[in-house]
Parts: sequence; structure tokens; C-alpha cells
Amino acid sequence: MNRFKLLVFKIITVVIVPLLILLAVEGGLRLVGFGYNTNVFVEEKGMVRNNWPFSFKYFPWSVARPMKSLQFTAKKAPGSLRIFVLGGSAARGYPAEEFGISSQIQIMLEQAYPGRKIEVINAAITAVNSHVVLPIAKACLHYDPDFLMVYLGNNEVVGPYGAGTFYSGFSNKLTLIRLSQSIKSLRLYQLLVVLTGRHKSPTGSWKGMESYLDNTLYEDDERLESVYENFDRNLGDLISAAADGDCPVILSTIGVNLLDSPPFASIKSDHADAQYQLGRVNLETGKTEEALVAFKKARDMDGLRF
Repeated sequence: MNRFKLLVFKIITVVIVPLLILLAVEGGLRLVGFGYNTNVFVEEKGMVRNNWPFSFKYFPWSVARPMKSLQFTAKKAPGSLRIFVLGGSAARGYPAEEFGISSQIQIMLEQAYPGRKIEVINAAITAVNSHVVLPIAKACLHYDPDFLMVYLGNNEVVGPYGAGTFYSGFSNKLTLIRLSQSIKSLRLYQLLVVLTGRHKSPTGSWKGMESYLDNTLYEDDERLESVYENFDRNLGDLISAAADGDCPVILSTIGVNLLDSPPFASIKSDHADAQYQLGRVNLETGKTEEALVAFKKARDMDGLRF
């Protein structure tokens, strides 16, 4: 056997045959109905609804956060105005969704355009960040939105693939993060998750912010730079995808109550809590600008970066 034939044989044996076996197993699992669809939405008979298992790509099954139950027509009615609201718990309106940003936008637009059908579709999910919002935005673009409203930013560190997350590994390589999302859509991967018990959360149930207490992370942590870079790239890709679909995007950072929200974790020598108390003292003595500076420092020094 000459060298060329030997090389071809090795490629077939080492690469092609295992790949064909994996494809056969994947196809067989789908054929027998094992596993779940990880698309953002499910469409049937002209209606679109949210797909619960989409979240399983980002969370252990026992703590997966669902999108708010929603349903809308795949084809937008003529003359109607359709807006998707994207983001985390702040965008969703948690814990009082009736007072959230989606409801406010709905009411204001109905008052501004009384003769027009207004659809404000809340596609936000609690505890997610831009790694999750990007594929949601791309899915929304298939349904002829007039705008995408992105209300996002506070979960980049503690959300999926962030440096402070407790339920998924951190990575500073965006390519690897996106590859892992694709792999998690495979039925073969889902089978391995079940067989190894990885679908179960170590904590057993969702405990909100309490779940992050063992994952403090401070402003001098070099991993934060990767978090910021990934956020920038995800937003850029979202805007580019929307531009390709001729859909305007409204970006908004999240309003934060610095005065009434003390630091969650303050254990280093340069205490976040000390800055917060300094801000309160400055405010009480009429030093408003100095108070704002101190409150911002307290936020930035916080070990739990919500």
C-alpha cells in the first residue's frame, strides 16, 4: 500500500467512520423520538409559541428558567406594529410582570396609535445574558418585527458562560461558547447528559441570587475583560443580524437603584460596603455629587455583580 492510499485509509478509519457512526446514532435517537427540540420557538398551524427546552442549553434542567408563556401568529397582521422585548429578569418584569417594560410599552403605544394593532412580545428570560439573547433575537427576526427592544447588561458576569456563573463553565473564547451551544442541541449530547446525571443541579432547586454566594468576583479579576469583550461582540452580532433583516434595534442599559441597593458581597480590604456608607453620609450632608461617586464605587466593588 503506497503512502497516499495509506493516508486515505487512515482518514477513513479515524475520521469518516466515527463520524458516520455518530450521525447514525444521532439520526436513530431522533427517529425514536428521544430528546428535545432546542429551538427558541415552535411553530404549528400558523401559530408560534415559546419552546421550554430552549433553556436547557444554558441551565441544568432542574434550574432552567423558562421564557414567559407566549403565543403569536407567525404572519404579522397587515398594519400592525410588532415589537420583541429581549433581556433578563428586568426586561421580563420579574417579579411583577404586569408593571414591566413590555406592559409599559404596550400601553404607551396603544395610546399613541389607538387605531392600530400593537403586539409587544416579551421574549425575555430570567437570569440570562447576551449569550442567550443573541439566538433569541435571531429567532425573532423570522417573524417580521418592526423593532427589537434590548434591555440588557446586568447578567453578563453571573449569567451563562459568565465568569461568576455557578451552572455553566466560564470561557473567554466566544467561538467555543457558540460551538458548545450547537453541540447541546444534539440528541446524542442530551443522552450523555442523562446517562451521567449532569441534568441535575448540585443545589437541587433554583434559589435566585442566593445560588451565587460561593462565586464572588471582584473588579480586579482579569476574567472580567473577556466578559466585556464577549458582551460587545454579542451585541454587535445582534445588531448586524437585525440590520440584515432591516429591523431597527433599540438598546438600553438597565436602570439601577444605587441608593436603595447596598452591595451583595463586600469582603475585601477595599470594602464596597464602606463606599456605600460613605455615599449615604455624603447624601445626608447635601454632598450629592460625592454621594453618587461613592455609590458607583460601591456598585463596581461589589463581589456579586448583579
